[in-house]
Amino acid sequence: MAASKALITAAVLSWSHEGAFLPGFLRSREIPFGMIAAFPDYRVLESRRTGFRWTKGLADHWFRRRPLRRADVVFALSTFTARQLTEIMGVAPGRIQRPIGACHPCSLRSHGAGDPRFPGLSILGR
Repeated sequence: MAASKALITAAVLSWSHEGAFLPGFLRSREIPFGMIAAFPDYRVLESRRTGFRWTKGLADHWFRRRPLRRADVVFALSTFTARQLTEIMGVAPGRIQRPIGACHPCSLRSHGAGDPRFPGLSILGR
């Protein structure tokens, strides 16, 4: 019987609110955490109305803004999104990366993200 090999997680990339509980856990294990910021317009997200304003505010902070702010890197698929991440969501500009070719629907190439921990990133349009 062959000995099992330990699996090593090089990095974790989250798409949305499922990453809300990951940053602290991953940081304690020295695993980089990234988010893909793909909401079409963060102003719309922030201005949604509900009868439960306090609950919405808490949920938006915990599940929307907090993971983006705590991520080691946030991939913005457009310049517009990158600007909104900084201005509306409070993400530090130095954490935002724009993958080359991210908005091209036929792009399937490895692109450096500018961070040595992320030597390549495969993007398949959005």
